[in-house]
Amino acid sequence: MKFRVALLMLLLAGSLLAQPLDGQWQSSSGAGISIQTSQQGVTVTVTPTTGQAQTWYGRWLRQWDQFTYTAANNEQVTGQAVTGDRIDLTSNKGNRYTWTRLASQPNPQTSYDYASRLQGRWFSTSGTTIDITLQNGKIYVNAVGGNGTRYTGEGRWLDATSFRYGIQGFQDEWVCTFLTDGRIKVIATKSNSKVTYWTKQR
Repeated sequence: MKFRVALLMLLLAGSLLAQPLDGQWQSSSGAGISIQTSQQGVTVTVTPTTGQAQTWYGRWLRQWDQFTYTAANNEQVTGQAVTGDRIDLTSNKGNRYTWTRLASQPNPQTSYDYASRLQGRWFSTSGTTIDITLQNGKIYVNAVGGNGTRYTGEGRWLDATSFRYGIQGFQDEWVCTFLTDGRIKVIATKSNSKVTYWTKQR
């Protein structure tokens, strides 16, 4: 009997390891979650239903299925992978959440209504002109700053109305969300959560 239990635990651990926690998740709070893992720890980006995206850096309690990180207001959050598609979380403030893995990223050209609006040229309140193209589910960014400097980057969808991208040579990343008036709200994840807005040009 003990051998069977040990074997079951081993198989369960193997199934978790076979499916890393990296990817997109949906929290029971409504927030969107992005997880990136390494041997050193876990990076969690939380995009709430309202407000700004925030990134937290955590450590493993048991590699690769149990971790902890400190969120806003010194809330210590501990996550435990129950299956490859579910993480249960508790905090020192008594909060409980469940994260559910989102299905494999669909092709935005056919699945997301905003995809057709995203492709094209945008102008940012920062003075930058941005050209967006979509290919094979990815978002490609070509930008020209107000001073004429050119930048290129790549992004991915977070959900049907928001996406995240990075620029080559920059550590910062930006989370972009479509607004009801057609503009895109852009939040820098590391530069003091600076906010800019894009307006469609063509």
